[in-house]
Amino acid sequence: MLIHYAIIVAVLLVYYIFWQLYKQDPLGMQFFEPSSTAGIVLQSLAILTTLTFIPLSLYLFKRSTTRLRELPTMEERIERYVPLATRRETLIMLPMLISEVLYFILGGCKPMLWLLGICAIAWVFCKPSERQMQIDLEDSPYDNRD
Repeated sequence: MLIHYAIIVAVLLVYYIFWQLYKQDPLGMQFFEPSSTAGIVLQSLAILTTLTFIPLSLYLFKRSTTRLRELPTMEERIERYVPLATRRETLIMLPMLISEVLYFILGGCKPMLWLLGICAIAWVFCKPSERQMQIDLEDSPYDNRD
């Protein structure tokens, strides 16, 4: 499960690097004016990415874990669960990285910080625990409805 922490460390490292560059020359980092057409398009794409990737990752993960319940042993289920959880987190972190980079490219555009916060909250709630893994993988009596 170290990959989950490696992902967040990578995001924080990117933020730290951009922050150091931004502190040295705030206007030098700004490639687009936030109110320009290019700035609005970039912000819209970041919002669209966030609003699609988070629900999409949750849907794909739920669908995949439902299929895992058909495997005969719990060891096989757990073995296949970890890559699925990593994929879910990666899909959530991608818009986080995009909004993080756009925050600095757009010269400290505040809406990108909001998106960054939304993705961070989604990541925290999607980080798998041992109990959640058991809940996701155990057979449910409600799965075999006729």
